[in-house]
Amino acid sequence: MLGNTLTVESAIEEYRRRYAAAEAAHNGSRSDLRQKIMDATLELAASEGVAGASVRKIASAVEMRVATMYSYFPGGKDELVSEAMLQRVQEFYANQASGLRSDDQAIENLRSLVFRHVRWSLDHPKSTPAWEVIVASDRISPVLSEHVRSELERMATDYRALLVRLLLVLGVEAPDTAGFAEMLVILCNDAFRWTGRGQRLQQPLAAEEFAWIAIRGAINLRDTNRSHSHSVRPH
Repeated sequence: MLGNTLTVESAIEEYRRRYAAAEAAHNGSRSDLRQKIMDATLELAASEGVAGASVRKIASAVEMRVATMYSYFPGGKDELVSEAMLQRVQEFYANQASGLRSDDQAIENLRSLVFRHVRWSLDHPKSTPAWEVIVASDRISPVLSEHVRSELERMATDYRALLVRLLLVLGVEAPDTAGFAEMLVILCNDAFRWTGRGQRLQQPLAAEEFAWIAIRGAINLRDTNRSHSHSVRPH
């Protein structure tokens, strides 16, 4: 978890170091075929549930023999689901980390996180449904490995801790920050739903701007009340 004693600038740098660097290291070790298999796993989980995402169906989706599939994932479906889930979530948090700048104001970094989160939801419309299905299934009958479950919890905690830190700097009162952080996450996660299943609004940045206006209004934040706020820019 991000240290509570860090300044907001140090917390941003620590978050970037932890997540952007980790994603760069993972990218070098992923084959195109392995990536294709994990993408198919998440798509099937989103559309047919974890029970429907059998190894046989995944193999068929990537035009591979079942025996060959097991050579990549000896643990079968549970390993596939765990690895696919972990990779996609790591990609999301790396995407968020790459837009942060420790020399930017808190409002600029928060806006960057909102814009990137909404874009991610629109660009990966199957990711949120897959995450929801997998997490719900895991609660009923464990599918994820202990390691993956622990990593997912750690990454979610770090992300929300960073959001809380930014909200506090922007003047949101302490008792409300965790709730506002969760509201932000839910709104951005569901962008593919409220824009019409992945279809953007009329203008290229309309969905991102809509989310930002809603969040800014909910926390009673006015850009004009912050110095240099006119320079806020999308990343």
